[in-house]
Amino acid sequence: MTDSQVTLERGFDYAALPADQAAIARAAAEFIGNTQRRWSTDILEIGGRLTEVKASLGHGHFTAWVESEFTMSLRTAQNYMLAAATLGSKCETVSFLPTSTLLEMAKAAEPVRDDLMHRIEEASKLSMPMPVRAVNIVLADAKDAEKTAREAAKKSPEAKAREKAKKLRWKREDDLYRQKREADRKVQQRADYELATLLIERFKDDKDTLVLALEKAGQRHLADLLDSPYGWRLEGYRRVPNERPTDWDANAHEG
Repeated sequence: MTDSQVTLERGFDYAALPADQAAIARAAAEFIGNTQRRWSTDILEIGGRLTEVKASLGHGHFTAWVESEFTMSLRTAQNYMLAAATLGSKCETVSFLPTSTLLEMAKAAEPVRDDLMHRIEEASKLSMPMPVRAVNIVLADAKDAEKTAREAAKKSPEAKAREKAKKLRWKREDDLYRQKREADRKVQQRADYELATLLIERFKDDKDTLVLALEKAGQRHLADLLDSPYGWRLEGYRRVPNERPTDWDANAHEG
């Protein structure tokens, strides 16, 4: 995902609310935000304490201690320790993240984690915290990319060869489809031109009247052809008439 795809969002527009509603919402946002920050900070602190105990007790006793003293699983304890190890030194920077996002960020590969930390810090300098949704998108995309890479690495040479052959077949089919569509377009363009020149010749004294009648009948395409028998194309935001196709024979009637 590019930087432009993960954008910063402005804060909620409290000015759009009546004063009493704005006050209630602001107070709730402050309370909830502070509570979430405490949760994230607590997880990093718990992870640090668990790490100290594990270093002191050793793995065998540590597992028994966790299972005896707490309702959390050993996996949860390991996740907390990982968060403390990877994000503990940046506690103030990441404390705004919900606990689920914090733990996912801790599990991310180091380059992904470092990139996210840089984005969060840069956003903080602008007084526009990086939206949690944007952090989650980066983490999800990184996880998907890692999964794709693992699956690709598992493929046998035969499977990779089949995949390559399939992609080549799809490309050939797509090229043939595009060629047919272009050929059909040229045939239709020639037919439109012949119809337009016939109408112009037959109604040359009442061309404007015919154009209005066609537009009124919903035949805008035919009406446009009377102004440009070769059709139209877009250049930027402007419609411009096509020039005569160079592959048409020189003896065709130009009207």
